[in-house]
Amino acid sequence: MGFLIEIYLDKRHGQGNIEMQIIKNAEMNECERFHTNYEVSGIRKTIHKNRYIMSFTFPDETKHIINFIRFIKQNPRIHIDTIAYDNCVFQLLYSSQNKKSLKNIIETIQKMSASF
Repeated sequence: MGFLIEIYLDKRHGQGNIEMQIIKNAEMNECERFHTNYEVSGIRKTIHKNRYIMSFTFPDETKHIINFIRFIKQNPRIHIDTIAYDNCVFQLLYSSQNKKSLKNIIETIQKMSASF
C-alpha cells in the first residue's frame, strides 16, 4: 500500500484556495489517492472546531512523501495529524498527539528507504 498522511486546515481562519495547491503538490509527488472530510463541533451557536481534513496515500518510494512533508511544513496554517506506513502491517510513524519532531520522522523515513 504505502505511506498515509493526514493533514487538516482550520477553516475558522481564511485560507484562500490552499486546498487546490495541496492537491496539485500531492499529484506532482505521485499521490495514489486522496479524500477529504470535515470535522465541525461547537456548543450554543459557537463553533470551537471547524477542520477540513485531507488524507493522502503515497507509494512506497520515500522521496515522494518527504517532498510532500516539506511542502506542508512551509505553510504554518497546515497541520499534520498522522503519518503512517502500511504494508500489510500498519506502523504509526507520527501522530500530533505524541509530539515527535517531524525532522526525526523524515530521518526515520529515509532510513526505511535504505532497508527496502
